[in-house]
Amino acid sequence: MPKGDRERKLTQAQGTAVIRSVHLRGLLEAGTARADALAEAERQLDRIARLLHDALEGGVPMTEIARVTGVSRQTLYELRARYGDTRDLRLAVLQGLLTQRDPTLEVLAEYLKRPKAEIKPIVEEYVEKEFAWEDPSHKGWTYGMTTRGLKALQEWAAADDPTSEPLWGEQR
Repeated sequence: MPKGDRERKLTQAQGTAVIRSVHLRGLLEAGTARADALAEAERQLDRIARLLHDALEGGVPMTEIARVTGVSRQTLYELRARYGDTRDLRLAVLQGLLTQRDPTLEVLAEYLKRPKAEIKPIVEEYVEKEFAWEDPSHKGWTYGMTTRGLKALQEWAAADDPTSEPLWGEQR
């Protein structure tokens, strides 16, 4: 084989290897980015699932949740069944203070389907921070949300990140 043919074949083989390497590198980068995107999509779906119960309890219809999240209603119904009541109790207590008529600890416990002993320290903390008011009445102690509590509710930090802090300062 003449020297030029050998050199041409060697160059062609090297070029083929380089082309293969370029394509594999691009495919690997795309595959890694896709895996990262799928993992992020799964984290966001989990976040939606954890917010779902409270959103429904807060009066947001399933169709609106589907529209704003881009998740089908069928998937949302499956998430609701799979995750059940995974609400953020601190957020749920604020929501209960706002939405329940004359909320007592008993009313909040029934609304949240949680033991009164689990809710009481949160309510006491909210009264202390002036997010809620308390009033002795003929039905026992009733509670309600203050304007400061409404501001805390408006500024609520992401419920899915256990390291995040609400904008009003206290670690959850």
